[in-house]
Amino acid sequence: MPSIHLHDELAQVHDRVVVNTRFGPVTGGRARNGAAVFLGKNIQIANGEPIRHYTIERSEIPYALPPGRFENPTPLPSGFRYQDRAYITESSYAVQPTNDGQAAGIPFRDMAGFGEPTENSFFLNIVAPPSFPVQSNFAVKIYIHGGFLQFGSPHSLGSQAQYIAAERSEIWVHIGYRLSAFGFLACDNPRIEGNFGFKDQWVALEWIRDNISAFGGEIDGLAGILSSYFSALPFNTTGDPGNIQLTGLSAGKCYDLYGVHLSVTWEIVGAHSVHQLLHHASRLPPGVKAPFTSAMLQSNAIATNPKLLNELRPQFVALSRALGLDPDAPETLSVLRDPQQTSWQSITDLICSEKLGPYGTFRGCLDGTWLSDLPDPMTWQRTGGLARGLLEHGVRNVITGDLSEEWYLYSIAHPIKRNQDIQENLERYYSPDIVQRLIELYGRPADDAKVEDLEKRFGIILSAGQVHLPVRLLHRDLLQADYPTFRYTIKWTPEQARPNGYVTHGTDRILWAFRTPELTATQAQTARAWLDAIDCATQELGDPVKRGLREVLALRADKGIEWTVDENWDDAMRMRKLLPREL
Repeated sequence: MPSIHLHDELAQVHDRVVVNTRFGPVTGGRARNGAAVFLGKNIQIANGEPIRHYTIERSEIPYALPPGRFENPTPLPSGFRYQDRAYITESSYAVQPTNDGQAAGIPFRDMAGFGEPTENSFFLNIVAPPSFPVQSNFAVKIYIHGGFLQFGSPHSLGSQAQYIAAERSEIWVHIGYRLSAFGFLACDNPRIEGNFGFKDQWVALEWIRDNISAFGGEIDGLAGILSSYFSALPFNTTGDPGNIQLTGLSAGKCYDLYGVHLSVTWEIVGAHSVHQLLHHASRLPPGVKAPFTSAMLQSNAIATNPKLLNELRPQFVALSRALGLDPDAPETLSVLRDPQQTSWQSITDLICSEKLGPYGTFRGCLDGTWLSDLPDPMTWQRTGGLARGLLEHGVRNVITGDLSEEWYLYSIAHPIKRNQDIQENLERYYSPDIVQRLIELYGRPADDAKVEDLEKRFGIILSAGQVHLPVRLLHRDLLQADYPTFRYTIKWTPEQARPNGYVTHGTDRILWAFRTPELTATQAQTARAWLDAIDCATQELGDPVKRGLREVLALRADKGIEWTVDENWDDAMRMRKLLPREL
């Protein structure tokens, strides 16, 4: 059975569901399996002062006011009001470049959804189980889409949550945020704080904490009791999060094998975002609780400190000059911030045409505010500060994991045609001195090496630095601080989801989202057993039994599930000797 977008399902099913939020009623629809879905509508807000009205011409449920370019997000004010219309349409997605090397052959609509690109990507998709609103108090899973922080959308077809919400009786919330230059341009002079995409995600998390009970989400304390027993209140009350898991997932690609259409898109960096958010949560002011209670990082994490603002100035210079602007002129930042003077298309066109070279990939930064530098994040993590801070601020456990052949997806992340391409593309992510040491560690390919050999070498290095090493470092650092955590590995994914037969990065998405239209009955049984095993292992984290450093929950190639010893630990950890202050 081919998949269709929720956008289309909601148009075909005429049932409607109404909830009362702090900002007025919200009307959603139902998917074909009965899941309650809230996608969007046009809204109007008033700020409560001498009545000023705003219209946000977009359909999705907003969690913040429309952003200024390269400015921090602003939460919704108390006078904000949603229009009394149905939120059942995908109408927009974040502006982004289209040079995603891993997306070749995938329809763009399957990756981004319907609608038009916008710089105002502050919206949510919410899916509740079919039993809502008769039943409530559901666990909440928050999905942060990936795409190297450059690409992606909450609307991506492979991420849509109607199946997993119904199967596990969970609420799933998908977050939109700013991408590429619009979310992560940073500089010391002129001052551009950067990390806008991460800050967007945090504001969205706070909205979810304060409003998810209206959609049946579990919360702690008196507010949860009121929500359960007094549903006739004009709006649902809020409280501390009861069971809200922050999840960064990988995803698959669109293949048509054995007559099965897999509408699943590659997505990379969701877990990277989760790691950033964990660090931010661990340094909240005393007494402030994080807006989530647990986290799962699937196939990505942080291994090194982000670059400082002054280290990112060359990227600002390159962007300015490519747009015909003087990077030293005092008015340049104002010109860049003004959509009338600098269109978003002019920025994405530069990136897509590779005119920015290695400066065309925009990442997070160490700004000293969003991410504290006293001490720096990796020192904070390695010395137990991250673990202590998470417990202090209400984050009860963290789960990490990877797949057996992550390298293949990373091998096609960027065009690799010659030896030099390996170095140049690694420098998108790491400093030149680290890149040189990485190439020495893994061996420099011969000058006459075949393209496929160059691609594989690049994929092995990049996947080691982006996945295999950082998930193990995080697991080690949390475990050594006696923090509740475990790690998993996946060696089997549905055969029709594997590009060229590889159990590679993202092919597990079909399992995590329980994509029944693409799963055979036997595969669905394996997916269900895997999800049960993850839930059981999570519940055991509260027991006194502590898993060993190298113990890992494995989905074996033969579909069996067991706790085993990580056979790849030593190989994955050899890169750590290149990192500052690592043995």
